[in-house]
Amino acid sequence: MRRTLEQTRDWVGSLSYEQEQRIIAMVNALPLTEQLRYEDRVRRQREFFQLMAQRGDNREQFARRLRQWLTDWDKGRTPEYERRFNESFEQRVQIVIEIERMLTPHQRTLALNRLQDYIDDFTRLAERPRVRTAAQ
Repeated sequence: MRRTLEQTRDWVGSLSYEQEQRIIAMVNALPLTEQLRYEDRVRRQREFFQLMAQRGDNREQFARRLRQWLTDWDKGRTPEYERRFNESFEQRVQIVIEIERMLTPHQRTLALNRLQDYIDDFTRLAERPRVRTAAQ
């Protein structure tokens, strides 16, 4: 809850008491997912240790397995995990929509200006010539 309030203030400036209370209520209504996240991290760590134990075998096979483990991050999650996190994600999207709806014109302008700053930064980065590395 505290993090959501801080992030919102970072984007839109100060919040009124009423805005803060609405945000707190919405965040407090989110389902608790910490235990599922912890269990998933433990599962991933266990998989990583098993993978590391196989690194002395065929190097190419190990590299392939490691690459697959790194890119297939979601593989192996339980259906319960997927369901609850999908629900949580959708609820968080609704919170963002509700926050946007409660913004004052000044707050909306601050958020849009910050978003435009990001757009400008990414545009400048995209226009920069690529630097060649020794590996290229």
